[in-house]
Amino acid sequence: MKKEFRFLFTFLIISSVLYILISLFYSRHLPVIGTLSVASVSNDILNFMGIKTLIVDDSIYLPGNTILKIILECTGVYEMVILSSIILSYPTNIRNKMYGIISGVAIIYILNMLRLISISWVLIYHVSKFDFVDRYLWQISLVIFISATYTIWLKSIERLDSLL
Repeated sequence: MKKEFRFLFTFLIISSVLYILISLFYSRHLPVIGTLSVASVSNDILNFMGIKTLIVDDSIYLPGNTILKIILECTGVYEMVILSSIILSYPTNIRNKMYGIISGVAIIYILNMLRLISISWVLIYHVSKFDFVDRYLWQISLVIFISATYTIWLKSIERLDSLL
């Protein structure tokens, strides 16, 4: 029970500190996870898929006069903080933690792009389903993906540790 309490306490401290840092220092101009960057990449993917969009600031203008505004919650940064906090709280060496954070953040970034592209598609073709897809389907899916990513990371470091 002591290990579990220590893990939970460490997770709460790390995630709280990271959330405070995001609140104080987050800038929409950050590379990769800033709202402007996420909007730009999403816009590029949509245009590559043949969906003609226009980007202005951190808003994507979709066909049918629909606008998808990318806000902080759309960047995946909170999901990255949760996964990183869980990994940092787990008792393993720094190499394993860095492996988990780097690969986990990359996975979350890709999933978040998939989420934004699918939400854009829903806004264009099935706008009445937007709230369900955005607020329920993807939120639940992201929790499942974070859990799966953490579980896969745990299994992979256990396998690596057993080989050494």
